[in-house]
Amino acid sequence: MIRVLITGGNGFLGQHLCNFLSKYPQFDIIAVSKSERRIPSYIKCGFIQVDLTDATATKALLQTVQPNIIVHTAAMSQPNECHDNPMECLRQNTFTVRQLLTQFETLPITHKQFIFTSTDFVFGEGGPHDVNDVPNPLNLYGQSKLLAEHFVAAASIPTAIVRPVFMYGPVWQGLRNSFVQWVASQLQQHQPIKVVTDQLRTPTYVNDVCWAIHQMIIKEHTGVYHTAGAEIVSPYDIAVATAEVLQLDVSKIIPVTDSDFPEVVLRPKKSGLHIQKTIDTLGYHPTPLKQGILNTFKAS
Repeated sequence: MIRVLITGGNGFLGQHLCNFLSKYPQFDIIAVSKSERRIPSYIKCGFIQVDLTDATATKALLQTVQPNIIVHTAAMSQPNECHDNPMECLRQNTFTVRQLLTQFETLPITHKQFIFTSTDFVFGEGGPHDVNDVPNPLNLYGQSKLLAEHFVAAASIPTAIVRPVFMYGPVWQGLRNSFVQWVASQLQQHQPIKVVTDQLRTPTYVNDVCWAIHQMIIKEHTGVYHTAGAEIVSPYDIAVATAEVLQLDVSKIIPVTDSDFPEVVLRPKKSGLHIQKTIDTLGYHPTPLKQGILNTFKAS
């Protein structure tokens, strides 16, 4: 039995990962979050409420659980929130990672692996980016995740770094809607929406990330992996694809530029990630955008 500790267990990726891995009998899944359990009871996993920024509590957690694998998805993941709370951002996204790694390294367990979920925001403009491109984050969120990546890469135990992009997928009670659910909800209410055309991403169906992490665990892969979609699209393109899949009124989607939504926090206009290494090494096959959207609403 492989014991897997999933931090950020109440979050979007955390819950999906618990659901995905719990279907494999060789895994004993323990989810961790600082808030009370929001994971549905039908997802078979243990749950421990703990604040990972508390070093004493983290040490006690690891000594109690004795995990073989830690998948660290917990983070302050909103760039605006990071900008407004810089010290808390660094505490949650960076120092917690170093603390978790240091304590995990000292556990007397022979088979260990630490998998860290990062972001495409470690890069700046000029995407899609390859795994070997030089990071150049434009905001504190990206900087905090990049610094955490350095701690992960320097660890004395096997580690892997996963960089997804603009994740979407099914939601259930206890999960916040992703972008495609917001689009569908507005259009179903016949509300017009303004969506930008001049930002480019490679959106990722969440189960593709879960599949890749599963492969990293069972095949003990290390290094950096980009888990993104194959299509380079704008939020407007995603909104139109959502409307087309669900047979909603595309004319309600109003194309605008990001200058119509001025933001304090810089974000790259052309981001996204190349996935060839992940394809070659893991056998990764990203779900096409429209299929992912169809899967999202079939499962919700």
